[in-house]
Amino acid sequence: MYRAKPSLEYDPKYLWKMFQIYWQWGSKNYPDTDLWQITKRQWKGYEIAITKPESLHHQSRRTGKTLKLSHLTIFFALLEFGPCHGVVIYRAPHTVQLDGYLKWLRRNPFFVRFQEKLGNITVLGCRDPCNANCISVNTSSGLECSVLLEDEYSTVKRSDKVMNINLKDCRAFLAKGTVLQKRHIHASSGRKKSPFFDDYRMMMEVDPTAYFMMTWQECPWITKEFVDKEKMRNFNAVWWVEEQYECKWVDAAGTFFDQSRLKIIGRDVPETFFKDKGIIPRNAGLDWNGPNVGHVLIEGAYHELELYLMHEVTFWQVPEVKQYTLDHPTVSLEVEGKPKKDAYNAGFSDHLQSIGCQCSYQGWDAYNGIKDYRLGVLQRMTVYVHPSCKHFIKNFEEASYDEEETEGCRLQKTADQHGLDACLHLIGTGSVLDVVKPTNFEQYVQYQKQFDFDMIRMRSRV
Repeated sequence: MYRAKPSLEYDPKYLWKMFQIYWQWGSKNYPDTDLWQITKRQWKGYEIAITKPESLHHQSRRTGKTLKLSHLTIFFALLEFGPCHGVVIYRAPHTVQLDGYLKWLRRNPFFVRFQEKLGNITVLGCRDPCNANCISVNTSSGLECSVLLEDEYSTVKRSDKVMNINLKDCRAFLAKGTVLQKRHIHASSGRKKSPFFDDYRMMMEVDPTAYFMMTWQECPWITKEFVDKEKMRNFNAVWWVEEQYECKWVDAAGTFFDQSRLKIIGRDVPETFFKDKGIIPRNAGLDWNGPNVGHVLIEGAYHELELYLMHEVTFWQVPEVKQYTLDHPTVSLEVEGKPKKDAYNAGFSDHLQSIGCQCSYQGWDAYNGIKDYRLGVLQRMTVYVHPSCKHFIKNFEEASYDEEETEGCRLQKTADQHGLDACLHLIGTGSVLDVVKPTNFEQYVQYQKQFDFDMIRMRSRV
């Protein structure tokens, strides 16, 4: 039936019709209660996976993620879907996911055999084998496919650089063919600061309808008594059940910023919010970075405890920053680093000063506490941000407390907080900040005076 209508080969509705036939035929002729068990909610997840070129399936534990991936493997292989003739590649970071996947595959009536040494899967009547392996240097290159299945990528840590490189290399398997001729399917329980979370953010921006979420409450076989017991068992890690069963994006160390204070233009407030309030850019902050990231600048304005971030731009050359100040004479700019004082940032600041750029300078001296004070202010602010400020939004949502800090109140520093640093410089372009620690008030006043003096000196020198 599928090959009888080549003009509909990549039509999503026609593919979904074919999957329904596959399911009806299999469940009728090969009764296996577990293999063909399905709920209406799970059926919706299958529909998204079949019809969307790329989809993300954010599901609780024990909701049939791996079972779903096994059925998708067989289905697309039987159709010989796409330019690679039905080749499906499955990748997981750990063997436990691979073992579960193979368990379901072996129960499928169309499964023939699995060659463990090569990772090849033979499906009945298919000329080319599919492939299933854990991610490694040896399994992340040299192959191509029409369908790529990614299982439990939330368990991959960003600090594991080798794993992340191999993961990205695997995605080159899908290079061949047009968008509609391929399927890229992510399935996992959720976790912040993981490749799966990054894919979720991208999916919500590109096509929110391709995002499928299923919590434990939608599974009649998972009881409330079991979940309550898990909560009691993990009383010292309350985030565990929220993350693994309730599909909430939580942080084990605790979220640094109150996420309810983040208001994204077009999502939480109208797209005309800035225009309706008559808000124009008055302040800007810039974070110096290397050639791979660029110098991130955020412009906006703020009034008391309301912060308005209107635009984020990346500069690649120092003279571009000066040109920005010339093009925006009414915007006060603060850049990171003090000339001849601040190590890495000093070179950029020296260059900027030497070409006569009118701005102020501020470094993050570990002893002056200025960054901590500004973070304290930002924690109390309601932030209205344009979606173009991608670095800032990402940093604000992912910021967590430092787990090694005994007082439990310091931000966990990461290498990618470019938008956050730029924003902290932005809020330093106004009046003296009003958040201080009573225990070191005199020290703060001393450093603030030095900061004000340096700022005036630099501007007068220009």
